[in-house]
Amino acid sequence: MNINRFSQLKVLDMAIVVEWQMNSDRRSENIF
Repeated sequence: MNINRFSQLKVLDMAIVVEWQMNSDRRSENIF
């Protein structure tokens, strides 16, 4: 696996998680 590719996926993953958490806070509801 290409390290560069892995880093890009990790950054993208973190951005998605942060965005999801911010949306969660705004709605203040738990999905789990």
